[in-house]
Amino acid sequence: MEMHRLRAAPVANGGAAGAKVDIPLRDIANANIYLSVAFNTKVVFIGGRAVNLLCLHDSRPTHDIDIAIGHRPTPHDYAQLPKTPGNDGVYFELDRDPSEIRSRVKLLYHSPTVAKLPDGRMEIDIYYPGYLSSATGFKPKSDVNGISISDIVATSETVKVGSMEFNVVNPAMLVLMKYDTWLSRGKGDYNAKDFRDIANIVKNHFNNPTQFEEFKAAVMATERRYVHAKESEVGALLRELELSGVHRE
Repeated sequence: MEMHRLRAAPVANGGAAGAKVDIPLRDIANANIYLSVAFNTKVVFIGGRAVNLLCLHDSRPTHDIDIAIGHRPTPHDYAQLPKTPGNDGVYFELDRDPSEIRSRVKLLYHSPTVAKLPDGRMEIDIYYPGYLSSATGFKPKSDVNGISISDIVATSETVKVGSMEFNVVNPAMLVLMKYDTWLSRGKGDYNAKDFRDIANIVKNHFNNPTQFEEFKAAVMATERRYVHAKESEVGALLRELELSGVHRE
């Protein structure tokens, strides 16, 4: 899948690749602010990072960040990002012209704390209406896992962590997106991380029968809108979680 991606700079002091160390939340908040200002738009977290923001006390380390925005960033937008360290030590380095078609725009994100991580980098994939996807022969796409990007942005929810605020895809859409990824990437394996993400969302946010039934109805209504399914497959999965007692943990 082709989209705009930002990568943090290589770590200067080395470290074991793939170590299970998560990116500091303050760095994620800083990137969120810089991108929101530079692109002059709402930045909405999707994917595994959205799950982590919704389930802060039950999160899993992830080296990448997926975000959705309402329009394609322009070269002028990218030019608004700092190219030299400010007081916080953060700066971005663009290594490819964002106007190039079929290219993955890569920015190097530097910060003192990210530079100390084992990977030494943070990746940010940016989805927007009309992004190019290798899966469709580089034809423009306006959805993620079948969910309209415009709707993802319009119906996002705010998560507050202390003084930090993040816009996150609404949980019903996130479960559908994770379900689609679970089937394609996780092959329906109940040990796959995408299934665990779905279970964590249910466990952390819908832990009484009334909340769970309302959430299940919202997921199934969203599924009917986008998938036009006659019988809800994800609804069946949620019923399995219900029977297993996940929502009562």
